[in-house]
Amino acid sequence: MANENIKEKDKIPPRLSKERLDRAFAIVQILCLALVTVAVAVCLVVCKRPTESVAEKRKLAAMPELSVQGVLSGEYMRGVTKYYTDTVPGRDALVDMAASIPELFGVRLDGVKIHGDIPVLPPADDRPPDDKPPVITNPVTDPVTEPVTDPVTEPVTDAPVTDTPATDVPGTDEPVTEPITEPVTEPVTEPVTEPPVTEPPVTEPLPDVNDILRDNGIIVLDKRAIMLYYGSYDATAKYCASINAYKKDLGEGVNVWSMITPTAVSFYLPDKYSAYTNDQKGHIEYAATLLEGATEINAYAALLPHVKENIYTRTDHHWSTLGAYYAAQAFAKKAGVPFADLSTYEKIEREGYVGSMYAFTNDKVLKNNPETFVYYKPQNSYKTEYFDRNMQNGFESSLFFDWVDISSSYLVFIGSDDRVTHITTDVKNGRRLFVIKDSYGNALVPFLTGSFEEIWVVDFRYFELNAVEFMKEHEITDFMVSMCAFFSCGTGVGYMEYMRTK
Repeated sequence: MANENIKEKDKIPPRLSKERLDRAFAIVQILCLALVTVAVAVCLVVCKRPTESVAEKRKLAAMPELSVQGVLSGEYMRGVTKYYTDTVPGRDALVDMAASIPELFGVRLDGVKIHGDIPVLPPADDRPPDDKPPVITNPVTDPVTEPVTDPVTEPVTDAPVTDTPATDVPGTDEPVTEPITEPVTEPVTEPVTEPPVTEPPVTEPLPDVNDILRDNGIIVLDKRAIMLYYGSYDATAKYCASINAYKKDLGEGVNVWSMITPTAVSFYLPDKYSAYTNDQKGHIEYAATLLEGATEINAYAALLPHVKENIYTRTDHHWSTLGAYYAAQAFAKKAGVPFADLSTYEKIEREGYVGSMYAFTNDKVLKNNPETFVYYKPQNSYKTEYFDRNMQNGFESSLFFDWVDISSSYLVFIGSDDRVTHITTDVKNGRRLFVIKDSYGNALVPFLTGSFEEIWVVDFRYFELNAVEFMKEHEITDFMVSMCAFFSCGTGVGYMEYMRTK
């Protein structure tokens, strides 16, 4: 009878009671969490911290220098915090993992995904002003320069152009006249003989440029990323006023050329998304009406007949080297200089390229659909030198940085934006070219080695000398500004004026 009165719970062995099991499980959880925490802490302290992000294509934050002023102001601790959060070991793998999560929940309508805050722009927001180009305001030094009104003669070397039939612009009723006829084929001379290369440092563009681009909306259409455009007629007018001021400063003895490079949005954005972007083609056409003494190179018209070719990269915000070739061809034709046919170049292909658009969006469609990066090496003889932005610390090297990794393939030519490039060639025509460019111009310059005796290349953001004085000192015959519409019709004029008036 006594056994019958034993409660059911008393039949359970003491070490298997529910309370004991719950307590044991809680202890295991705490131990596991503590082990993971300790392991992560040790990893953060011991593991090597990256200095740059391949996925994001940028240099990561550096440990700040210790100073009394920095400690007192709090800047030092903020810098330390940024360093530790920005340089987490395995950062790119973690970023890639994080990018995969939204794809599990996102929906692509008609194969399209929009990244960033994209305002719908009413057509009346951006119209050409009726008055003359406005006064230039330089955000760097705040000089004020009146617009140039004195007539200046056209460059004497401008070659006649034979127009071909008009080509319809996709999505509009307006024809564009193609100014290019047959390419001028320059005979190939002796193979290029370049000095031994010791792989000088290849530096990424400064972060502020990526920040500018990252702030713009991006549409991923099928396997192509298209960055939207928010330039304006007002900024375009200021750019042209600066070009005109350069022409006035340089005088009639220097040919001044303006090449506003269109971006992919001009050719590949479907009409139904046109309300999301400003009128890039309209800005380029407007600029041509404001130049006084300078000559337009119509890169839009040069690229339009080739829109079905790979003239822009799918996964990067730049044009391709093929697009740069057609623009360089148009420039050489107008400038009246020889130009080598593409068939005379050495073609190099790099498989598996994923460019900056993935870094800006973390869109897995771009990551999973890499492209082939193609570039071309001229076969005439030339020599390349590099200097810092103050024309100091020069060294001789290659025009092409073939050793950069696949993800940094757009750095293969010139290698960096923050250096001055000087190229001397075997072309003996007395023509010396000075180029102010953005990163689009890096792909353009190699196609001009068969056209000019000397070429100087500076980036509009990083040159620290007076550009006008520099051109006079080096007896420049041709001056070209080649920037994409992002900067020429947007934020570039302040830097140009800084270089002109410094």
